[in-house]
Formats: sequence, C-alpha cells, structure tokens
Amino acid sequence: MRTIRYWLIGATLLAGAAKVAGQAPGEPPIAVALPGGTVVGTNQPPLGSVSVLPPETPPLASPNSLTSPTPAAGAPIVTIPPAATPGVLPPVPGGPPCATPGLNGNCCGPIGAHGPVGQEVYLRIGPSFPVGDSNFPRNLNTGIATQLGGRSQYFNAAGDAAWAIDAHLTYTYNNAGGRDIITFRTEPVIIRDLHRWAVGLGVGRDMFLVAPGFVAGTWDANFRLGWDVGARLGSGHVDMTPLLEPDGYRRHQDTFGQTFVGVMGTMEIPVGGYTALGGLRIEWDYTWSQILPKGSNFNEVNVLAVMGVRY
Repeated sequence: MRTIRYWLIGATLLAGAAKVAGQAPGEPPIAVALPGGTVVGTNQPPLGSVSVLPPETPPLASPNSLTSPTPAAGAPIVTIPPAATPGVLPPVPGGPPCATPGLNGNCCGPIGAHGPVGQEVYLRIGPSFPVGDSNFPRNLNTGIATQLGGRSQYFNAAGDAAWAIDAHLTYTYNNAGGRDIITFRTEPVIIRDLHRWAVGLGVGRDMFLVAPGFVAGTWDANFRLGWDVGARLGSGHVDMTPLLEPDGYRRHQDTFGQTFVGVMGTMEIPVGGYTALGGLRIEWDYTWSQILPKGSNFNEVNVLAVMGVRY
C-alpha cells in the first residue's frame, strides 16, 4: 500500500510540473487542492460538479399587506390626480370657486376672476320726436331713427349684472311741415327735411332678473333692465325750398355732436348656444350743430324696438 501511495504522489508531482512548464510567462500560479495538502503550480482550476440552485421566489403578499414602494432618494415624486367626476367641470386654476352653478350643478366654464364676457348684436328702430322751441323742433315732423350696433358685457361672477360697452351706427330722418320761414344766407326758405348719420359709443349697466345672463342652452325666458350714457359724432344735411324759387332747392351740410341717455328692457330666450332678445328702448338725445345758422340745437326722444342676439 505504501508503494502505491508513493506512486500516486509522484504522478501528481509530474503532472503539476508539466502544467507549470506550459504556463505562459507572467501568469499567476493557480493553487490546486490535493489530498493531504495544496500544490502551487497550475493555472487551471480543478473541475468539479457544480449544482445550480433556482432563484428563491418570495412568497406572494396578500392584498391586505400591499404597501407603496419607497421612492429612491432624489427621485421625483409624481402625484396622480383623482379621476374627474363625469359631468362636472374642474375648477379654474388660480380662480375663485364657481359662484353660480349652471345646469345640472356644473360650473359654467372658465369664468376667470370675475365672470365671462358676452357679446350681442342688435337692431333698434322706432319713432324720433323732436322736442323744443328752436327752428328744427318747430318745423320737423316725427321722424324715424335706426341704430345698428354691438354690445360687450362684462358679467360679475353671479351673472346677474354686467357692465356694458356699446358701439353703434345711427341714421335719423325727419321730414318737415314748412311752418316757419327762416333766413338762410339772406334768402327766405322753408325746411323740407333733415338727414343725420353718426357713430356712437356708450357705457352702461345691465341687470338680469331671473337667471344669470350668460347661461344658455334652455328655453326658459330671462328679463333684463339696462341703462347707458354716451356720445355720438356725425354729419347731417338739411334740405330747404327757397320761397322766391318754388321749384328751387337748397342744401346745407355740417357736422354735429350728440349726447344720449337710454334705458331699456328686454326679454331673452336662450336657443342652443345663442340668446335671442327683443324689447323696448327709450332714449333722450341732445344735438348741437351749425347745420342751420340759428336754431340748430334741439332735444329729441326716441322710442325704439330692440331685436338682437347674444353669443
């Protein structure tokens, strides 16, 4: 037995010497474990059986024990907003809460810091009554006044009132009865008619009596009372007949200024995204001009039917 053991050790040493002889220069020696000790001199690790174990599977957590993972340090935190409730508009960022709920309790859209802005276009037409004791009021008959314009409304948050800016064009016509003989450029004449065109700008206030004025989409009627004040600038001419020339014709044109104060009431019916409106307006005007050398300033009262649409 001792002879066999010596023979095995000798064979192993010879094998190790052969490995060392075949090792490339500069490679570190590899230790090889042998029975009874360790022999240095090989660069190949011993072969052996290797067992590969499957990765350990963690036990499944119960639904009641689930917790949110802790974010790594410095990672941004993302907040997921709650799902919006169907049919309810979210509040406006940076704005006040919706002061007046609309249909179905919803906010009426982004209303900003105060309220929405409405626009309407209108046509007003009706009789014009000259008032006073100057040449024009004494000789002019009841005329007809026409106004075509637009109105911007700046609502409060509740929608029951709005400041309004009104811009419009006007045309007024009055014929004359020729009651008085007046002197025009040293010539006796009688007035035949008066034509006036003007542009106007006014500022006023509207009050809505039943519901917010900017709510549309229903057939419920709303009622508005409003007032405004403003001024107009225009041009007009007077047509005259000379007494010494019955078939003759005289005309004089000049600019004029006008101030006005008006009140109105309208009934409003929302139709889809628009609001149809109709009502009555009463307006007092004061006109000053040099259309006639004397007696050109006068008052008048206009009673106007109002038709329009707000959008």
